[in-house]
Amino acid sequence: AFLKRGGSFLFEGMIGFWAGWRGYHVAASMQGEDVIEDITNIPLTQGRSITSDEICSELSNLVRNEIPNEFWQNLEQEDNLKHESSWRNIIRFSDNCIKRKAFEDILRAKNGIKDNEPVIIPPPGVPEDILEKTKYR
Repeated sequence: AFLKRGGSFLFEGMIGFWAGWRGYHVAASMQGEDVIEDITNIPLTQGRSITSDEICSELSNLVRNEIPNEFWQNLEQEDNLKHESSWRNIIRFSDNCIKRKAFEDILRAKNGIKDNEPVIIPPPGVPEDILEKTKYR
């Protein structure tokens, strides 16, 4: 009886794992570029973005200061890097983080918000042209 229950549990667990794995891959393949674009635009969204709060600073530092400029120049010139679209999306996300930071700085100065306090971005979100309007270039 113990072996029967153990075997049954193992079998059901394997079927459950397979169904979850298969469902994830089907869902991921159906979503494609729209999901990636949504992810890269997270820093531009209105309200408070915990995602932006948690990763923007580190990612922007990584993209701007840790990865050599030659890598990014190679990406622009050769169009033959492995996972090129992924790298371009990382740059876009980082650029959007910089835009959010610029807009947050404007709102902080305008509304007297301290540096350690969160900023809530008003609707409709961060303006696309915010960098042209500020010192962040």
